[in-house]
Amino acid sequence: MEQRKPIPRWVFTCVVIAILVGGVALLTYSMMGLGEVSCSLCVEFKGQKNCPKAFGPTEADAQEEAIRTACAQMAGGVTEVLACQRSPVTEIECGSGY
Repeated sequence: MEQRKPIPRWVFTCVVIAILVGGVALLTYSMMGLGEVSCSLCVEFKGQKNCPKAFGPTEADAQEEAIRTACAQMAGGVTEVLACQRSPVTEIECGSGY
């Protein structure tokens, strides 16, 4: 029976580097599409007002994320967060890019 030769270390190193570079490239490419639209809006809840900016692939997604961000900072607990997310939104400003 013939023994196999071990894989040279440089081949293994090149394969690992190629996989890492490919992973970073894929991650970068996928993240670049997430922030196509940015929205800044204000939410008023229990006498507080918060105006975060959020990004998303669509205007609706960016607005939803901005509302979630605003309510997470102002409300305490799940019940208040849900009530806050139903609060009126004011000063909506959306645009493309960052």
